Amino acid sequence: MPRINGFGAELWDRFQPPPVTLPALKLDNIDIEAVERAATAAKFLEARTIRTGVECWQAIGRAESFEAWVKIGKALQIGRDYSLKTTGANRPMGQIYCKAFGAWLAKCGFNGIEKTVRSAALDLVEHLAEIEAWRLTLSEKRRRQLKHPLSNVAAWRKATAQAKGTDLHRAAALAWRRFVSCAKALPADEAALLWQAALSEAQSMTMPTPLQQGRD
Repeated sequence: MPRINGFGAELWDRFQPPPVTLPALKLDNIDIEAVERAATAAKFLEARTIRTGVECWQAIGRAESFEAWVKIGKALQIGRDYSLKTTGANRPMGQIYCKAFGAWLAKCGFNGIEKTVRSAALDLVEHLAEIEAWRLTLSEKRRRQLKHPLSNVAAWRKATAQAKGTDLHRAAALAWRRFVSCAKALPADEAALLWQAALSEAQSMTMPTPLQQGRD
């Protein structure tokens, strides 16, 4: 402290900032052993899920079932999440992520599983609650038929109108068949008016607009 007179020392004592103190952290309430046990249990469950999935995949040719594919999908989820974490990828795509996931698949024993099947198995477990609820609406025979993730996911999406493009195409095809059937049942002069209107509408949809012509 620099030399100052008595008045200065009094001001220094009065106005100097209080010492900075940091809050003391109390770890008494944290059960470190419990945290470690939980982490160990989580790792054990992951390892068991992977092992069960691999066993189902290796036996899929002789013991295929919806339940087996669910177990495979859950194991693949662990591999996908691990690959995302280790590569820092935001989404399951890209060369680095695919390489990491491929290495995980080979290491764990999922050799030979096709990309489309992997994706369907992951979709299956991502929407498992919804798909299982939908399967309950089916007959037992139909449920036994739907084993593979590709068929389950596709049928579920179609039934719940999630494949919008496919549904629109089907609706348009049904409407067109009904239009043709009704037009044939009408007198020729009335049907001709409808066919003319349909032709005009089709031409307006396929012909380029003035704005499009200008761009061309």
